[in-house]
Amino acid sequence: MNKTKRFKIEPYSFIMPSLIIFSLFLFYPFFKTLYLSLYKTDKMGQPKLFVGFENYTDLFSSPSFYNSLVVTFVFVTIVVLGSMAIGLLTAVLCNKSFPGIRAFSTAYALPMAIASSSAAMIFKIILHPSVGIVNKVLNSNINWLTDPKYALICVAVLTAWLNSGINFYHYIIVKILIYFGKKIKAYDAFITRS
Repeated sequence: MNKTKRFKIEPYSFIMPSLIIFSLFLFYPFFKTLYLSLYKTDKMGQPKLFVGFENYTDLFSSPSFYNSLVVTFVFVTIVVLGSMAIGLLTAVLCNKSFPGIRAFSTAYALPMAIASSSAAMIFKIILHPSVGIVNKVLNSNINWLTDPKYALICVAVLTAWLNSGINFYHYIIVKILIYFGKKIKAYDAFITRS
C-alpha cells in the first residue's frame, strides 16, 4: 500500500469502530420499529398479525394524536423561549457588579448542579396544594401538577429552568467570542498599519 492511500484511509479506520457502534444503536431500533409498526403485537412486543398501514391510519384518525401535537408544540415553545430568556437574563446579570453577586452566581449554577429528579421533587413540594409555598403566597388551594389547566405550564417552566444553565453558558461563550473577535481585529489593524 502506498503512503498517500494509507494516509487517506487511516483517519477513517480510527473512527470506524465508533461509527459502527453508533449505527448499530441508531439504525437497528429505527428499522425494528418500522417493521413492528406494520404488525399487531402481543403483550411481549412480538409481531402476531400483519396489518400493513392500518396502525398508521388509526394513528392519524385519532383525535388524541392531534391533541398530543398541540401539547408538544406548547411545551416546546415554553421551554425554548423560557430557557433562552432565563439564560440571557442570568448572563446579563453576571456581567454587572452589584451587592450579592456571589449569592447570585451560586443561584445561576443550580440548574446545572441539581439532578432532574431532585429538581422535580423540589418543585413538587413548592407546588403542593396544601403545604406548597406558591399556594401559601397566593392564598389558594390549586393542585398545580394535576389540574389540566396548570400542569403542562408547570412542567414546562421546570424544564425551562433546568435548561437555562446550558443557555447561560452559550451566551457567555458568545460574549467571549465577540470580545476576542474585536481584539483580533484590533491586532490585525495594528499589524497592518505597522
